[in-house]
Amino acid sequence: MPSAQRTARIAFLALFFVLTAQGLLQTARDSLFLAKLPSSSLPYVYVLVAFLTLLVSRLQRWSGRGGLLPTLSMASLGTALLWVALPIGGVPILYAVYAWAGVVGSLLTIQFWSTLSGSMTMTEARQHFGFIGSGATFGALAGNATAAVLTQWLPSHLLLLGVAAVFALALAPTYWMVRSTAGRSVSKPAKARITKPLREILSPYVLVVGSMVLIGSVCLTIVDWQFKSWMSDTYAPDQLGQSFATAYLVFNLLGLFVQLFVVQRVLRGPGVGAGLAPLPALVTTTSVIGALGFPVVGALGAQLAAGSLKHTLSKTSRELLFVPMASHVRAQVKDIR
Repeated sequence: MPSAQRTARIAFLALFFVLTAQGLLQTARDSLFLAKLPSSSLPYVYVLVAFLTLLVSRLQRWSGRGGLLPTLSMASLGTALLWVALPIGGVPILYAVYAWAGVVGSLLTIQFWSTLSGSMTMTEARQHFGFIGSGATFGALAGNATAAVLTQWLPSHLLLLGVAAVFALALAPTYWMVRSTAGRSVSKPAKARITKPLREILSPYVLVVGSMVLIGSVCLTIVDWQFKSWMSDTYAPDQLGQSFATAYLVFNLLGLFVQLFVVQRVLRGPGVGAGLAPLPALVTTTSVIGALGFPVVGALGAQLAAGSLKHTLSKTSRELLFVPMASHVRAQVKDIR
């Protein structure tokens, strides 16, 4: 059976490539959409992304054809097709690009961490999830840094070609990660399983975790909307690509510091609760400052906290909460985010 350490190294590499592609796609998506459409259109596309993510996730599970590798292949091919359609698609294709980025990003994240959660014990997860999560931080940093350089000379729509290529590159390490985790399937303790699936899903632990995930997703979506509205109002359309890439690069540089010097110390010391607390505390504090008459400080401060903590300390800590769950329960709870 592959060792947990070997699985963690392969997962780090796979996550690096996936997040590099998502970093490029994030910049392309935001700059293309907001260059043509007002920020008041964003709530509609947020709802569309949530609906499509839930629908596709359920369809994949019901058909039995879902999984990380098919989704990753679909991400590469679909992004390339969107690049081809972009010059002739008009406004509908801008909605499609934004929705595509959101759905693909959510599905890949859910499936990646679900695959790992089912292959490690809680002890192994506490030991290795911080290292694996740093692959996301380095990948997002690489994607945003590349976007910041490319958007100085190239239009944002060409980033879509780079996204398709990097998703394709991610297939090889992801394949080996899936093979490695397949040989490390971890059975949860019998007492953690409840005979009736409905009773298991409605257990207090699962309800608390699910509520926390749902509330967090709603709050961070509002934070994202406020930040992008400010960016759209502040910068000219032809400056949005460079501006978004630079902002995301700053967020991920801070996230890299958190990942390297904070995450492992917190998870191996105070634990999951201490890892989950900083993001809501900082977002609440900056939002209060914004409500007191400093809207720019509130919007930028909240997004700075979200950008540096969401995919590092908060993400790694939250994933540990799913490890004790049975696989079918884990999938149900993760669908709501």
